[in-house]
Amino acid sequence: MSNGNTVVVGRVRVYVTEDRDKVVRAVTNMVRFPHLETIERTDLYELLEGVAYGRESLESLRRIIRNQKTLDVARSYMSRTMRGRSFSFDLHKQAAYAGVAVFCSTHSESPLGPISFRVEAENPQAVLDWLATPTVDGVPIDELAKRNLKRKTIRRHDNRLAAGDEFF
Repeated sequence: MSNGNTVVVGRVRVYVTEDRDKVVRAVTNMVRFPHLETIERTDLYELLEGVAYGRESLESLRRIIRNQKTLDVARSYMSRTMRGRSFSFDLHKQAAYAGVAVFCSTHSESPLGPISFRVEAENPQAVLDWLATPTVDGVPIDELAKRNLKRKTIRRHDNRLAAGDEFF
């Protein structure tokens, strides 16, 4: 891991009762992996693993937790596991299939097992700060300046916007 590269590793079990394509979709809804490989196979499950390089592979998850307004929760889950040059987290498999990021404290919180991710980087705190941006009163710190801009008052004439009126 030189030059501040980020490596993301994801693992998930696909049980014989599950549709493999749906599990793959759940994983790739959260993190963009070039492909998922079978690294173990038993009578009960197939263990898939994906490896992605660059924090850009986490862009979907970043967008999802921002849209869900769960940055503080995500940050808390990920911060707890910060060790050396990595952090990890588990996501609920069925929620991930629906495009929702639900963090699991224990594997039993996801009935068919979670999707497990590990992020390794030269500066994992910087990756975490980008992925789950710190907030002030629920507003991501990188959006504070935008929200503090003074906005022009909308002038209405006969319930219509007049030429030159601005709105956000």
